[in-house]
Amino acid sequence: YPHSQSTTPSMINKTSLVRALIVVAVLIPPVRATAQQSDADWMNNCRSDRGDRFDRRDTYCEIRSATAHPSGGAVSMEGLLNGGVSVTGWDRSDIAVRTRIRAQARTQDEARAIAAQIRTVISGSTITVDGPTNDGENQWSASLVASIPMRSDLRVDTRNGPVSVSQVQGNMNLQTRNGPMALNDLAGTVTARTTNGPLSISLGGSRWDGGGL
Repeated sequence: YPHSQSTTPSMINKTSLVRALIVVAVLIPPVRATAQQSDADWMNNCRSDRGDRFDRRDTYCEIRSATAHPSGGAVSMEGLLNGGVSVTGWDRSDIAVRTRIRAQARTQDEARAIAAQIRTVISGSTITVDGPTNDGENQWSASLVASIPMRSDLRVDTRNGPVSVSQVQGNMNLQTRNGPMALNDLAGTVTARTTNGPLSISLGGSRWDGGGL
């Protein structure tokens, strides 16, 4: 008699998950999020942005760098408005963050003064960006580009900006509203939500490693 092999519900679930992920990765075209641009490309695009079609505002652009050692717990980048987040895992124990700042006002000096009020605050494993209140004439945005330990739990929440996460293993809660999301070569348990934006998923191999997506 032919040998029969029993199939457990957990095996079915994992097989279905892998198949679903492969379908998603194939059907949804890759999303090149703004946060994934090189610093040079981002700076060129930022400087060429005049704010509106009437060229009524000047734009000031700046990139700042900072490093920190995580204090334990999840790395958190939440509460960003009008900015993106790009996270890549690396084989070091520290966190490196670049903040891409874009400020607009009626003059270059006023835009520079707005940028001077923007701060990237790193407290343990929590990274936030503070700045003045946006109004009709004076506006600013900030995007974070971070390298974090490859084995890290991660929380990301942003509005009106892209999110991309690559080569991170851990428990992740990722969310963006009005922006695309790109996930590449992740492992662990990942909860990802995007509203009004496409989702791109690329597997690092033929199967998902971890709790699921």
